[in-house]
Amino acid sequence: SGNEADLTLSDYFSHLVDQPDARVIAIFMESLKDPATFIAAARRARSLGKRVVVYKTGASEAGQRAVQSHTGALAGDDRIYDAVFRSTGVARVDNLQALVDAAVALSRQPLPAGRRVGVISASGGACSVIADECARNHLDLPLLRPETVERIRQLIPPFGASQNPIDVTVEINRNPAMIGQIAGILLDGDEIDVLVILMTTNADPPALKVAEGVISAAQGASKPVLVARVGAEFLAPASIARYREAGIPLVPMPDRVVRAVRALADVAGV
Repeated sequence: SGNEADLTLSDYFSHLVDQPDARVIAIFMESLKDPATFIAAARRARSLGKRVVVYKTGASEAGQRAVQSHTGALAGDDRIYDAVFRSTGVARVDNLQALVDAAVALSRQPLPAGRRVGVISASGGACSVIADECARNHLDLPLLRPETVERIRQLIPPFGASQNPIDVTVEINRNPAMIGQIAGILLDGDEIDVLVILMTTNADPPALKVAEGVISAAQGASKPVLVARVGAEFLAPASIARYREAGIPLVPMPDRVVRAVRALADVAGV
């Protein structure tokens, strides 16, 4: 009609899919007034290799009432939205923060071939957090083969953990090359589909050496690599800048990095 007020979210989405420079599309959605247009655009995006992530509100009964009150549209059964998203290769996240994290990861990393996650951390406690979050987000933490475990065991201190999730301990501050070496082992093998590296509070210059090792291992790898770093940015500005320069997503909390991994897997349809 030419009247912008008549355009729906699906119309805007369809327009973005047809833009050659749009590689990742992030959507905040309350309801769908034109689901057929949305589904057609989502399928077209998938055929073009474009990645789509949605934060859809109204999952709860109270949220559905709020959507109806605000938009005048029936929110509909939330399970129907889930089915539409799954069938069209659209990742769904549950908050605005996750929408941004997922969009960054989708714009910078390849899609995984599966949902098997390898984890390298400098904290045993952080390893347990990651493990719980992976379970909640339907991601696998596979056990590594004995020969892989032995190769890793030779690189880490005896009080570390060489099985996935791998705990290199605070020894990383004295031997920052460890994480890059282990990352290379996991990325070159066929036992994981995604690599997550979780750093607790570490500072430059060791943090920069860790970053250089991770970046070196990730270059040319077909698997996505994401880094979670818990700690103040002012402690490691050089390493943070290197990750961003290399296109490796840097997420500040373990639960957030796992949700970003899930978005990658959901878009990949694995």
